[in-house]
Amino acid sequence: PMVQFGDINLGKWQYIAKVEDPFLFSWVMNNYWTSGFPGVKESEFTWSYHLTSTENTSNSFASHFGWASRTPLTALVSPAGTQTNGDRLASTFEIENPNVLLVNATPTEDGSGIVCHLREVDGKKTDVSFEFQGGKSHRIDEVSVLGNVLVEKIDSLSLGPFEVKFVKVSTD
Repeated sequence: PMVQFGDINLGKWQYIAKVEDPFLFSWVMNNYWTSGFPGVKESEFTWSYHLTSTENTSNSFASHFGWASRTPLTALVSPAGTQTNGDRLASTFEIENPNVLLVNATPTEDGSGIVCHLREVDGKKTDVSFEFQGGKSHRIDEVSVLGNVLVEKIDSLSLGPFEVKFVKVSTD
């Protein structure tokens, strides 16, 4: 969308933009310029805005913020239990690299593990190591987008700038 800060600009060019008012105007369906699109678009649209006031301007933060805003929190309903089952929060593994984004994690068709879609978002070569919780033993294989094993039993994964790779995490 086209966005203007401060006030509606009706076409005057400013070499240095002076934002005097704290307003943000947005045209989601922009027809401000002459284009090949019709002047009227009839149908329903839904959109949302997510703003942050952080001082962090890195690609890593922007990617994580964008994906967290885009993907709603998943909730699971569990039946009531009669005893305490330990921690209420649990994590299988962590990726410590702030420039690596976990785009998706999907169970394999045969139920033998989870395929994780990883993306490097800062444009820097990085090595990813997986930290497992609770001292459990897991096997990690580098796989293709279809889940076919490319490299078996890896300890770490090397990602080039903006590279995407898939790994399968399974219990031994």
